Amino acid sequence: MRILVVRTDRIGDLVLTTPLAGILKKKMEGVRVDFLVSDYAAPILKGYKYVDHILTISKSYKIDKLVRKIKKKYDVAIVAHPEFRLAIALYLATIPIRIGTGYRLYSLLFNRRVYEHRRYGGRHEIEYNISLLRQLQVEPEFFPTYASVEESPITIPDNSIVIHPGGLGSSLYWPSDRFLYLGKFLKKRGFNVYYLLGPAEVQMKEYYPNPIFQQFTLPEIGGILSKASLFIGSNSGILHIASAVNTPSIGIFPCAVNMNGTRWGPVGGIAVEPPLPECNRCIFERCRFYNCMGLISVERVGKIALSLLDGKIKLKTDRVFVYKGEEEPLSRLLKP
Repeated sequence: MRILVVRTDRIGDLVLTTPLAGILKKKMEGVRVDFLVSDYAAPILKGYKYVDHILTISKSYKIDKLVRKIKKKYDVAIVAHPEFRLAIALYLATIPIRIGTGYRLYSLLFNRRVYEHRRYGGRHEIEYNISLLRQLQVEPEFFPTYASVEESPITIPDNSIVIHPGGLGSSLYWPSDRFLYLGKFLKKRGFNVYYLLGPAEVQMKEYYPNPIFQQFTLPEIGGILSKASLFIGSNSGILHIASAVNTPSIGIFPCAVNMNGTRWGPVGGIAVEPPLPECNRCIFERCRFYNCMGLISVERVGKIALSLLDGKIKLKTDRVFVYKGEEEPLSRLLKP
């Protein structure tokens, strides 16, 4: 059987979709698994032994060209992130089995429909992704995420912490000054602290000490993160790369169900949220708690980081531990 897994949005979303390939290879003998991904996220799959071939598209791709690329080459398409033009292309390519959401106007273009509203949260993105396999009578199970790793282009000494204060605007973020003070908190305790800055944060290079700029390839960033003792950041693709390369990770999240740690937290790591109840959706400035991320203190994140580095916190590789800011006692995280 020839299967095309389609995930053409952001880097972190692709990382959280990689378990599909491993599960399919494990449970379906002789299966071929290809991925259709965005051109800028594709390097994250480099060297992944469970993916046979990587197809890429740009943001301005033409439907007819994509149809020619995939027609008569696949028996199944699994669409982890639906998009109207993609649905049309898969339909025109006459792929016999097209698995996708049942909740879009164009869902008629899929012939195996899954009726789950991801925006309401309640489960991790990986769980939503692997549940698509039930349409092939494949029972989902935990499988590690993957991110390509190449040799680090810079030297990261032992006892180092990498902090990534930014993201691409898909979530609320912890205030920039908190990341700065967190670095000072950890440096005073003897750790080397580096700030990984992307295009959105480059204007803040004078603000953060020891900046590392994302002029490196994604596999090189994987190499940098793999050398760190700990990664701390907001919800971003970099957070999920760190988790995939087995670096202990702390993510800082809002409490809206479509943005929170339950849905997007680092697998095998900790998601820290404000001490507030979950809300159905973020209304930003109209919310009386805005910006709720400011309710998460530097001291609390710092103490969690120190406990994790000291080996006092026992984490499970297939779970995200969601910690509600100041409200819960730190002892809940610690080993018995």
